[in-house]
Amino acid sequence: MTNQDNSLRFGSGNLAFILCFAAVVVAGILVGYTWEGAKPSSSVKNDPAVEVSGQEVSGQEVNGQKNVGQANGDRRQLAGLQVHRFPLNEADINDGIEAPTFAILDSGRMALAWATTVSATARQVMMVTSEDNGRTFSSATPVVTTGIHTSISKMRGRTVERKTRTLPHLAAHGETLFLAWVDAAEDRASVVMKLSESVDATLAFSDPVPVHQSTAARPTFTSMSIGDDGTIACSWLDNRNKVQQPFASVRRPDKTQFEPEKMVYAGPDERGICPCCPTAAFVSNGDVLVTFRANEGGFRDMWTATWPSNAAGFQAPVPHVKPTWKFDGCPHDGPAICKTSHGLHVAWMDAHTGTEQVYVGTNGSVAQPTSISHAATRGKISMESQSVSAGHPQLAAYQDVLYLAWDQSMPSGRAIFLAKSIDGGKMFSSAIALAPTAGHFQTRPRIRISKDGRIVVAWMELSRAGKSVVVATVPNETLK
Repeated sequence: MTNQDNSLRFGSGNLAFILCFAAVVVAGILVGYTWEGAKPSSSVKNDPAVEVSGQEVSGQEVNGQKNVGQANGDRRQLAGLQVHRFPLNEADINDGIEAPTFAILDSGRMALAWATTVSATARQVMMVTSEDNGRTFSSATPVVTTGIHTSISKMRGRTVERKTRTLPHLAAHGETLFLAWVDAAEDRASVVMKLSESVDATLAFSDPVPVHQSTAARPTFTSMSIGDDGTIACSWLDNRNKVQQPFASVRRPDKTQFEPEKMVYAGPDERGICPCCPTAAFVSNGDVLVTFRANEGGFRDMWTATWPSNAAGFQAPVPHVKPTWKFDGCPHDGPAICKTSHGLHVAWMDAHTGTEQVYVGTNGSVAQPTSISHAATRGKISMESQSVSAGHPQLAAYQDVLYLAWDQSMPSGRAIFLAKSIDGGKMFSSAIALAPTAGHFQTRPRIRISKDGRIVVAWMELSRAGKSVVVATVPNETLK
């Protein structure tokens, strides 16, 4: 179907290091350790083994593991930090693409979800909720069970099988919770992206509706966004035309069905785009924007296309930088979109310097002064050294302050970092590692901010104990 499972053809030493490190950890788990998979009925409520409050993030032991310290010598204490871990099944260990997802309702209620493999033919979307600002969570409950579609293709004389991923997405509008995911069709011969909603506190979701109309659709590397007016936009990569191309669909306010999906961009000579990086959809005043990693002459840079609310489809996409990163491979690392009064912000990773680093551009055009031009001072997160690699950035905004979360290599493992910008992404505060632990590989963060300013970050974490979903609630005043 797609090449979403293809291994990365290494373009730099640090990419190889990251994947090598993860492989070593996985090998240690599979060969030397056994552990019990997650039980959907188990609760982590008030469990001191998964809750860390007010931890010192440099040099202190947490749950018997020594923290690996902060970047740039920052040794501040994260007062009030609440950290919870939810173990995944052993079958989930080898997956490096799935990410957690969560949403915060206007009331402050939080819902966290993730996909887990329960058999050779089925996965489930598990969900937990918190009614007390992330101090405790409910028992994990399965809310969706999906089939698994396996595509078979020939590559260089070999038969290759690829299993589709579930890729859940949560978003909230007022007190309504929306869940999107990828499922196998009833005959398991194809796949479909679906959306369901819950309007009460019982996690009872409505019958799902497809987000696309074509049965030839092959959605993967998906995204979902809800605008202030209730417009829902979903984007994905699709190989219905035998190459990976971005598509998107929209459900307007007060509608129950999605409009026919639109191709975002056919790619140069209709040959598609970078085939394995997630897309990012964003809704602003009814307009739908989709950011993706292009493949223009081998340059894997970020482009954004806009579908105005009064137009029939997408306008021609625009690049965020001049041709910058030429790379013969796919980094499996997509963009993030956010908006403040300073404009539209896009974050991404590229390694044109030889090291994977995170960049933030504003207003979506190379002609804008806040796009990346002077990387040392504008739109680039400061690293300890050129050997430090970073990726998978995510953005959120609160009262016109821009927040950025990402994963970054450490002396022993990988950790989730957080920083903020008060000037529209031109400069960022000193970075804070949220819950760094020696030997742990933390990746693919997601960030949301509640109506009262609580910063919540979730991520995947791999260690000798297994793989877990982690969620941390960080008070707004943490980043000064």
